Amino acid sequence: MTDAPVADMEAERGLIQTLLAWPESISRLPKSFRPHFAWDPANRATLDEIFTIHRSGATADVVLLLPRLRIRSAFSNIDLTEYLTEVARPGPLPTNAAEYAHTIERLAHKRRLAQIADEAAGHFRNGVDPRAGLMDLQAELDSYSRSLECNEVTGETILDETFASIVNRDVAASIDFGWSSCNLSRVPIRRGAVITVGGQAGSGKTAAMLQGVFDAMRMPHQADLKFFCLNVEMPPGMIIERQLARVAGVDCTAIQRRTFHDNQLAGLEAACEALRPVLRRTRFATGPFTISRMLTQVQEFSPDMLLCDYLQRIGAEGEKLDLRAQINRTMDALRLIASDNVAVVAISALNRPSGGGDWTKDSVSLASFRESSEVEYSSDAVYALVRDRASRAATLVALKNRSGPIEDIELEFEGPYQRFVSPAPNFYAEFADEQ
Repeated sequence: MTDAPVADMEAERGLIQTLLAWPESISRLPKSFRPHFAWDPANRATLDEIFTIHRSGATADVVLLLPRLRIRSAFSNIDLTEYLTEVARPGPLPTNAAEYAHTIERLAHKRRLAQIADEAAGHFRNGVDPRAGLMDLQAELDSYSRSLECNEVTGETILDETFASIVNRDVAASIDFGWSSCNLSRVPIRRGAVITVGGQAGSGKTAAMLQGVFDAMRMPHQADLKFFCLNVEMPPGMIIERQLARVAGVDCTAIQRRTFHDNQLAGLEAACEALRPVLRRTRFATGPFTISRMLTQVQEFSPDMLLCDYLQRIGAEGEKLDLRAQINRTMDALRLIASDNVAVVAISALNRPSGGGDWTKDSVSLASFRESSEVEYSSDAVYALVRDRASRAATLVALKNRSGPIEDIELEFEGPYQRFVSPAPNFYAEFADEQ
């Protein structure tokens, strides 16, 4: 190749540091990752030995690595002690492991494809018959495709990894969805899963999910979570205004109209600083809002959580599809994103009730969702948010949950502040039951 190889040494060293500091983080790596994706020979050899030690059931550390690496040719001209001292420093948080691995794998594929293209160009420069050159190029691409298929893991490998995660009591797949003081924390947000939340216009479904996401990111033990927000109907500035209203306890309309009182400014400034580290790890999607653009932006950002708001408004670029086919294509894309260890929240519209009015806890069902079969089949959990317009009462009605019990979540909506809270306890309920 004529150009320098594309590699990220920081990602390679970062992955090694993370695996040594947090051995359990190896279970968070994408199933397709292989040690030979690393570009640097020393890093490649080290990752190979770490994986070998892990498969044997042991925990990789410097003591086990030292004798193994001494006999590797990659270290024939490298001071092994100095190298291990460097990579054994306390590494990043364990959740960074997957991001490092994705970067390394993506660049490995990019190098290989660039090499294939460079070799094909060399054939043409050397006067090779174009037809023969194209056949050689096709043969190389077919070979590369087969090599990718060989990276697929067997069911036994997944069994071993899953059982190891159970034995180690690894709960990394779950994300604490906001503060435990609010019932929203009971929403089953998990990495690798798609949860769909539906609601009528103005029900607060977007506000509820954004509250859960931003509060999750504010929790100290989740201070490294990254969030990708795809909202078709609301610009980022309006989303941030609503979050400031919620956190500061200032009327959202007063913020939007800039009519808040001077004595509320200090609270808004405090809310701004509370949200700053969260928004530093947030990326807002930019239009056009198509499936292909969504996939590209997500791949570039590598988030831990994604909000798609909402399903019926994401288009298929260059194609005119009916709504059913469009939602099916969007759900396929969201499942693909979730398979990359991302927690996906999808917002969906509901059909209008046949008799008019609003859906209730007793009347709403999976059939209430627009194009319900696509939503039902592709979601791991489905909830519908219904509200009593005459009061603050709201309920996330559980309609499906593959990872736990199907239980409704009772809430109250504080409209001026765009926030949900848990209902106040009714101390007289037991006496009412006796009457």
